[in-house]
Amino acid sequence: YNKKESLIFYEKNFFSVFTIVVMSSVFCNPKISDANPFPSDTNKIIFKCGSEEAEEIQRKTDSGFDKRKKEFNDDIREYLQKNSNPNLQRAVIIIPIVFHIVWRTAAENISDSCIISQMEALNRDFRKLSTDILNVPAHIQALAVDCELNFCFATKDPQGNPTNGIVRKQTTKTSFDPLTGTVAFAANGGDDTWGSDKYLNIWVCNMGTSIAGYVTAVG
Repeated sequence: YNKKESLIFYEKNFFSVFTIVVMSSVFCNPKISDANPFPSDTNKIIFKCGSEEAEEIQRKTDSGFDKRKKEFNDDIREYLQKNSNPNLQRAVIIIPIVFHIVWRTAAENISDSCIISQMEALNRDFRKLSTDILNVPAHIQALAVDCELNFCFATKDPQGNPTNGIVRKQTTKTSFDPLTGTVAFAANGGDDTWGSDKYLNIWVCNMGTSIAGYVTAVG
């Protein structure tokens, strides 16, 4: 997967299934959805992943970014070295997700059924259960594995109250800056992050560009 190429979402996922595991936040453009993958007003636009550009912005504005990223990668490397034995008993890891649907128009307020369908597709992809697995190029088929990760909707909010894992926030903003994460702040017309140590946060908002979505690095 090359971030510089146009993003192709298997089963029309509206968020990236490639890098979501090692990132803390995901931002998505509702112009691409399961029900409306090629909207008439944007059908000539090549939607792309903005993660590489977002990371570069973070690197320029945060002097400690590279250090934290190295520490994070070192932690992953150490974990893999300690758990590389294929005979080790492993349990499937459950990751709770909260979807922040930040909308101004009815079209931006995507349905629960659309979100549920994408959650199901995400789990199929990470468990190597998708029929699209047959389309993986032959030279990398051996790298395809069951990641032993299951994603679910959060059932409790940060205060311990019951939730369905979907937060809907009406905004007066016509669009949000596509690469700086301003939608993750209520003060900017978006919706505040739920603790990234307990939830995977996904925002769906109008970014007003050809960027389909992006992820932010941990830290």
